[in-house]
Amino acid sequence: MKPEVLWKSDSYSPVLRWGVAAIIGIITIFVLFINVAFNPEDKLDGTSLYVFLGSMLIATLLAMSFSKIELKVREEDFEVKFSSVFARTIPWSQVVSVREVNVRPRDWGGWGFRWKPKSIGIVMRKQPGLRFDFANNRSLTMTLNNVDEGIEVIKKVLDSYSE
Repeated sequence: MKPEVLWKSDSYSPVLRWGVAAIIGIITIFVLFINVAFNPEDKLDGTSLYVFLGSMLIATLLAMSFSKIELKVREEDFEVKFSSVFARTIPWSQVVSVREVNVRPRDWGGWGFRWKPKSIGIVMRKQPGLRFDFANNRSLTMTLNNVDEGIEVIKKVLDSYSE
């Protein structure tokens, strides 16, 4: 039986989800137009057309799948999931502090899973987020919905854990 989830939040990036999908769609249309207009005798058809369209579809699905983060807070630990790529369960014993921060994508070099020396950021959009500081001098920053509600729950859990 899994421990009870005290607080759960998620966030997604419309830029990663729809922006990248739109760009891939435009590139697909552009490549097909150029191929037909300027190279009609050797245009994509049959298998090569299906491979091209399939790779564009896979790229679109990958871009859309890399656009969601989820956080689950429990009494013993918290779980962070970034799409289906990054999933970690971290015990509260490793956490030194948690605070609310304003997260701006440009401070992290854009949207998505970001890395800086001794710090990981999961940036979905410009909004308030949580910053977890760990005992090993590393940190994890992520944008989430309802951060003010979550910080209260997390501080209660940390207070009860440290007693």
